[in-house]
Amino acid sequence: MINTEILYDIIGRGLRAPSGDNCQPWKFVYDKNNDFIDVHIVPERAKAFLDVDLKATCISIGAVIENISIAAKKSGYDSEFIYFPDENDDGLCARVKLTESSKEEGMYPFIDKRSTNRRPFLPYKKIPVNVIKQLEESVKGNNSRLILSDNSKLKRKAALMAAKSDWIRYNNEIMHTEFMEKIRFSRKESEMKHDGFDTGHLGIGKAGVLFLRSLKPWKRMKFLNKFAGMNKMMSLSTAAMIMSSSNVGLIYTDNSTPGDFIKGGRDLERFWLTAAANNVLVQPMTVITLFIERIKKGQNNGFNAKEDIFARKLYEDFKEIFPVTDKNGLILLFRLGYGFPLKELSLRRPIQEMLTIKGIQR
Repeated sequence: MINTEILYDIIGRGLRAPSGDNCQPWKFVYDKNNDFIDVHIVPERAKAFLDVDLKATCISIGAVIENISIAAKKSGYDSEFIYFPDENDDGLCARVKLTESSKEEGMYPFIDKRSTNRRPFLPYKKIPVNVIKQLEESVKGNNSRLILSDNSKLKRKAALMAAKSDWIRYNNEIMHTEFMEKIRFSRKESEMKHDGFDTGHLGIGKAGVLFLRSLKPWKRMKFLNKFAGMNKMMSLSTAAMIMSSSNVGLIYTDNSTPGDFIKGGRDLERFWLTAAANNVLVQPMTVITLFIERIKKGQNNGFNAKEDIFARKLYEDFKEIFPVTDKNGLILLFRLGYGFPLKELSLRRPIQEMLTIKGIQR
């Protein structure tokens, strides 16, 4: 049986994994008699237009599992994973069996350093070749494929596609409402809810936060989109962010089963921790890849007719610069670079709220 201090450290590091808008769609059950941890999806936290068929949640679950594996090894435990161990329980997505082994620190120190940095990066500062090789090695030989490019032409095309996908997002009532519900407009609100993302991480200042808050009502946003092109103006910042980055990258898998997305999430977290170890900042550009996963569903994909045409054209453009097909699972498009790290990380829900221990009175 694992002692409580080690168990809490392992789960605590798992909780530091990324998730869509920091929704943390997981819960854990530790069976003290058999020394395994069950990782469950909490669908009500994961519910979002962008999280089609819980693919984004599966990616985040993979990141959780990778952190658990690293933290367990640091405390002297090997981890054996079984994905979807109960065919009658779709919510149970992984079982982690822990066995005593040698200790190894590995990437443990960088779990609490990894973050999503939405601020502008230092323009045109290149990532050294030796760091690029480390990033490539972090994914090489695992379940996923990695593309990294500093090519200006490719970055320009990726920037345009990401901007167009944000143009759709800001013009869609459901996505606008979900996005605004996840924003925490003050540190006090973040500390009350322990989820969502803090506007302090956006680097837009107090005036920018006030402006963003003013856009929260959909009727106002819809009016500004129609008569001032607000969604188009906001999407331009996405393009500018990518163009000023050192590299654009894509992680994808050969297949697109739920298990593939979980394994891809493990590879993504390993990549992200390697970036953090080298002081390289990462910002996911998730909208376009999740739009593509939704387009793959066919006609009943949730888009209206205009959005559907626009998103399908984006997919065709995407396939022109990245070697992907309908068969592949798109894990993450992202930008890399150097800049100023966040002073405060996004908060997480308390361990006691996320963990159940079987056989112990709570």
